[in-house]
Amino acid sequence: MLALSRIMRCTLAGKFGRLGSVMLLAGACSLAVACGDASDNTGSTWHSNGGHAGSGTPAGNNATSSGGSSSGGSTSGGSSSGGSTSGGSSSGGSSSGGSSSGASGSSGTAAPAITVTLGSVALKGDLMTDQQTVVTVAPSNGFTGTVTLAVSTVTGITTKLDKTTLDITGAAAASAMLTATSSKVGDVPFTITATATALAPVTTNVTFSATSNLTLYIPADAESNKGTQGAPYNTAFGPAAGVVVHGTPIKLTIVNKDGTGHIIHGDGKNGFAHGDTNNPLGLNAPDKVRTLTAAASYSWYLHDQGSALVTGKLVIQQ
Repeated sequence: MLALSRIMRCTLAGKFGRLGSVMLLAGACSLAVACGDASDNTGSTWHSNGGHAGSGTPAGNNATSSGGSSSGGSTSGGSSSGGSTSGGSSSGGSSSGGSSSGASGSSGTAAPAITVTLGSVALKGDLMTDQQTVVTVAPSNGFTGTVTLAVSTVTGITTKLDKTTLDITGAAAASAMLTATSSKVGDVPFTITATATALAPVTTNVTFSATSNLTLYIPADAESNKGTQGAPYNTAFGPAAGVVVHGTPIKLTIVNKDGTGHIIHGDGKNGFAHGDTNNPLGLNAPDKVRTLTAAASYSWYLHDQGSALVTGKLVIQQ
């Protein structure tokens, strides 16, 4: 065999372009090829397309590939697939398992925030009637602090919050009660805004849809307060300056809440008819429905008491 080894030592030309040596060793069943200088050999046996390279770590490689690439292959005894290669991707190639499958980048932290919800965003009712909804403020991402609530100013809408500040001290939500009244026929939108230090304002839209129905009441003390020191009881039907509503036509109903019967005096203007003088309104009895067709100022009084005592005023604006 030694003689055969000497015979098979030859000069390799052409494809390799350099002097190479081929040795066959009896019983080892191995073939070693050395071409060129030592620097050309580094990593050349680690380039793998899905297979595995050898059964160990080639000398000088230290289980890393610095010049080849591994596309999903595994190295028995070398670096495992999914491990990291020295320096990331190799020169001239890439390593498909170069980063750990469990690694993640900077995850960041969600900023503290609040959300605002309403029991109802569509309030409905007659003119000058109170409608309510709950305003709830919920924290997220660890927010704590004081939240201030405010309602936009809109013609025809009167609002009141039972609390204008809410203290958020933990994960629990806080709430306030909103009471709204509309003096304008139809849909009137307005907004509720929640503000807190270091947060952008949160705005929620609400719409009050009011019918054209308006009910006024003769108060329970109308008879007992029909005159004090010669002054008329001007607030029997509302503010002394008058109840102001918007839009036409208005369907007006007057209900007697007094134990004494009363008769409404009207002049017939734009549909404001006079009451029935033969049938005073009893307790809780509604008078006829009057349809007022034009914007104007209306005044009336209790016919049974006289014009100098109890006077009502209604102002209709478009």
